[in-house]
Amino acid sequence: MSHRATLLLVMFVALVVRALYLTTDVDVPAQDTPDYDEIALNLVAGEGFVAHDNWYGYPMRSWRAPLYPALLAGVYGLFGYHHVLIQILQAFLGALTAVGVLCLGRRLHPPSALAVGLIAALYPPLVAGTAEIMTETLFASLLVAATLVGLRAEARSGWIGSGALVGLAMLTRPVGLLLAPALMLFPVWSAWQSRDGRAWLVAIRRCVWILAGVLLVLSPWTMRNATVHGAFVPVSTHGGFILAGSNADEPEWRKQDGWQISPEVFADSPSEIDRDRAWRAQGWSWIVAHPVPWLRLVGERFLRFWYVFRP
Repeated sequence: MSHRATLLLVMFVALVVRALYLTTDVDVPAQDTPDYDEIALNLVAGEGFVAHDNWYGYPMRSWRAPLYPALLAGVYGLFGYHHVLIQILQAFLGALTAVGVLCLGRRLHPPSALAVGLIAALYPPLVAGTAEIMTETLFASLLVAATLVGLRAEARSGWIGSGALVGLAMLTRPVGLLLAPALMLFPVWSAWQSRDGRAWLVAIRRCVWILAGVLLVLSPWTMRNATVHGAFVPVSTHGGFILAGSNADEPEWRKQDGWQISPEVFADSPSEIDRDRAWRAQGWSWIVAHPVPWLRLVGERFLRFWYVFRP
């Protein structure tokens, strides 16, 4: 089968499966959707990037990474507030992600390219994400695009582009930062294998340009956060909460109704920055004090990562 035919096949399968999923009466959990919607609608109304309805009236100006709410705001501002267009857009993004995985397969291991492309097209969590007003579909597409551009780039513009896509992934979910060192490892590994001084220079330049692309995209938002909070917040103030909730005697992800924040927390610490720092200190303190239980939690989370069914 030709390369073009495999691209069309994966795109077709991915789109059909997602379209069929959207037509089924699947119960879509609210999850973080109200927060994203509120920020988007506040942006459309000219109130700025802020959520407060879900937080007992306390303004949360950097609780979420900005790219996904900005995407929602663009759609809502142009076409009105409803989720159908977002879901259709995410169906196309999901299909393009599967095509991107196919292209990565052709780059890294051609015999398995079609298989991995079809797996991405049919993988249940990726299909289910199409119906959810959540960051996963956009984030996955940016990760695949950044990786594909990073592996194929042979010049400065491509390396900057790869870094810029990593920056966009970070502005969708901050954990996207982990892709940057992974992309930098590829040229370093190639240079080490070649044992050539010139290859090391190319690898260093490549890493510098990838980092430049990340900073080019990320820095405006980081400067905005510094202006709003008077503190260094690279992307969001959500990380401390996740760190503390994920690493505890009874982590939030084990609870049926986890990831709740009581109003007393806001009353005791009205500052968004102070809450983030307190949660972050709490999470790190628990990890340092409980290294063996922490390793068990890491192993359990790794196993949960492979669970593909809902809920």
